[in-house]
Amino acid sequence: MNLSEIRDLIPQGHKRFWSKVAVKGADDCWEWQSSRFDNGYGKYWMNGKIVKAHRFAFFLFNDLRFVRNVLHKCDNPCCVNPLHLFEGSLSDNTQDMIAKGRNRVFVGSQNGNSKLSEVEVAEIRRWIEIGMTDREISQHFDLKVQHVNKIRHRRIR
Repeated sequence: MNLSEIRDLIPQGHKRFWSKVAVKGADDCWEWQSSRFDNGYGKYWMNGKIVKAHRFAFFLFNDLRFVRNVLHKCDNPCCVNPLHLFEGSLSDNTQDMIAKGRNRVFVGSQNGNSKLSEVEVAEIRRWIEIGMTDREISQHFDLKVQHVNKIRHRRIR
């Protein structure tokens, strides 16, 4: 949705938007009470198009200025309190994530997509050391040969 489309919707959208927010004190998070994306960010529908709620709140309180990246000071994705929002670049967002310790990478069994446990990877490495082929190992563990090759070359921890 472009800037002019959003501006055209302000008179009707303003009241409707804030009716979906639990407004509290100025320092508190104002949580979005309507539908959300899977990552917790508010989802606001306008004329059949989806707008991220925190971006729309920032837009309303910043002279209807549309910006590409709106970051949270509070780290609460469903917060739309304009005092908790600030403009930033993609790089700013990444630096903010790192500074606040939200850049954890889950490896091994901590990763929900993992096919192998740490014990199984260690076993595969032992089999590699004794000379078994990637194909033999992949057949035993029901893996693709490429997966075993990544373990062999330590591209998988």
